[in-house]
Amino acid sequence: MGQHPSPRVVIAGLCSLLLSAQALGDPFAASSRASLLEDSHFLRDAASERIQQIRFSFREPPLEEGQTPAWARAFGSHGSADADHRAPRRERDIGGLLLGSERKLGNWFAGVMGGYSTTSVEVQGVDADIHSLHLGAYAGTKIYNQIGVKLGAAWSGHDGDTRAADADSGQVFGELSYSLDFRDFSAEGFSELAYVRLDSDSRGSLGSQRDEIGYSTFGLRGTTRIELESGRRLTARISSGWRHAFSDSRIDDESGAAVALTRDAFRLDAGVDYQLTEQAYAGLFYNGTYAEDARDNGLTARVSLRF
Repeated sequence: MGQHPSPRVVIAGLCSLLLSAQALGDPFAASSRASLLEDSHFLRDAASERIQQIRFSFREPPLEEGQTPAWARAFGSHGSADADHRAPRRERDIGGLLLGSERKLGNWFAGVMGGYSTTSVEVQGVDADIHSLHLGAYAGTKIYNQIGVKLGAAWSGHDGDTRAADADSGQVFGELSYSLDFRDFSAEGFSELAYVRLDSDSRGSLGSQRDEIGYSTFGLRGTTRIELESGRRLTARISSGWRHAFSDSRIDDESGAAVALTRDAFRLDAGVDYQLTEQAYAGLFYNGTYAEDARDNGLTARVSLRF
């Protein structure tokens, strides 16, 4: 009869396997947190672009007495980040829906929004989903018809397939802009600042984690409107900017896993809004982010109504 390994040898082998797994780290912990931080811009974009629609150049017509505005925004994108010596290649898909409404307060418009999104993160051929609920508030105005001010705050609750992806995130953001308006065209320079904080669930296998990051974006917007023969309006918009992240360049966890954050990236957004009726507009936009070792391409569809 063959000899069986002693219990001491078996235990030593299991310990060795556990230590090796810990050294490799949990690829989803750092990758999921990096994706949640970088995807926080979807809420900022929704608030900023909605204010742009109703208060800035070539805006929708003013509300009539007793009218209530509402809007919906569906978005989706695919992104990837290249591998490096400490982290494998990361793929990310996201899709979501946001709903909102606002009202006029003097020279300001103030609104609220809420929605849901699903993020799928793939690392080393294995993927995990993160389901997120979003709530936010925003406001904006124009001073002397040229200086734009936008403010906002948002909260998101994230529930992942793995406990390491369970988290809450909050952010505040603001923008200043200056526009030159002509009869058929508007050019606007803008600067945006944002602060984002992500708190992971203390129930996770790696314990509670807190990540903080700041973003600055400087860019230009262009808007033009075309009056169609049908009497409807087509508004074309394009925006480009350079986004910089103020934070440690990596998201680390206690296991030693680390994922690089995108430090500098070029943003491009372009699309059109079409007047369906006197009370309804619809728009379709391309959204792109390009960096040296990461890229993201997506589409956004939006509808605004008045009741």
